[in-house]
Formats: sequence, C-alpha cells, structure tokens
Amino acid sequence: MKTATEVGGDYSDFKLHTDGTLTVGIGDATGYGMQAGIMVSATKSLFHALADEPSLVQFLKKGTKAIKAMGLHKMYKHLRL
Repeated sequence: MKTATEVGGDYSDFKLHTDGTLTVGIGDATGYGMQAGIMVSATKSLFHALADEPSLVQFLKKGTKAIKAMGLHKMYKHLRL
C-alpha cells in the first residue's frame, strides 16, 4: 500500500427543503493540501447543521464562529487570519 501525497478535491453539496427551496454549497480544495481537506470536512458538517438558516449573513456568521471555535487557525500559522 502506498500513502497519498495529496488530499483535496472539489466540494459540492445541496439540501432540498420541504418548501421546495434548494440550498447549494460549492468550493474548491484541489491542490491545497491537508489543511484544505480538513476545512472541507468541517464545512460539510457545518453546511448540514446550518442549511436551514434563512439568512445568508447569519449562515456565514454562525459558520465562521464555529470554525474559529474549532481552532483550525493553528494549521495556518504562516498566515494571518
């Protein structure tokens, strides 16, 4: 068995609400390494947890707050976040 040297990929997800509204999430994590793969995993979980939020602004605020609380910024010590 040979281990992977890169992790990543495009992210797409959707949720069809009972009222017929479709919420879609897309992103690009290809070629950005393990940090991007971890961020995609966190984003997918948050998408499903917050997809019922009717306000995009509130969706982004809640998602940002949750990602900050996860301490993922420690993976990006070379960047100013």
